[in-house]
Amino acid sequence: MNAFVKFGAMTLACTTLVACGGTSYDDALLERIEDGDRLVSRVSAMTASGSSVVDNTTGSASFSGVAVIVAGPIDDGAALFGDALVRVNFNGQSNVSGSISNIGGVGNLNLDDEDSGDIDRYSGSLTLSGGSVGSGNQLEVDYAGTIRGNGDTIVFDGNMIGGFSGNPNIRAVTLGDLGGALYNGVNYESFVTIVAERD
Repeated sequence: MNAFVKFGAMTLACTTLVACGGTSYDDALLERIEDGDRLVSRVSAMTASGSSVVDNTTGSASFSGVAVIVAGPIDDGAALFGDALVRVNFNGQSNVSGSISNIGGVGNLNLDDEDSGDIDRYSGSLTLSGGSVGSGNQLEVDYAGTIRGNGDTIVFDGNMIGGFSGNPNIRAVTLGDLGGALYNGVNYESFVTIVAERD
């Protein structure tokens, strides 16, 4: 549930800033944020998938949703949104992969100043790879990639852990990592989370 709380806090911060914008990209980003809020509400209302559900699921599944990325110093960082895709092969040994793409949001952001920040599209993406489904309701996946926007370069290389929701059938996945990222060459704490529903 901690991931949902942080997702909501970042959504609120970005919604405030985007609402002050007015360009077509600002409007599109605001719509994505609102869609993300609705997605999180749906998934958080689901029952966690028990170990019997996960252990007895076979075949492959794709999950689509949203990612939130927070990186950099708290007085000049970035709060970003992206489209998340998670693929799970419940029959394999290396069976979780995917991506975070179409990233955009607010850079040059001081979390203590609601009037700060610049909205921008970010180039690049994050790749999810080498993941696996463990016993019980758990999974993990590595993520890595470089994104650029607002004059900043952010390099990620970490590992997300999470679980499935839905009973008697898996309907969603949540993944998150509170780790570190190189923000313009300096290592800062970062937060990456994914909430996605089964396609």
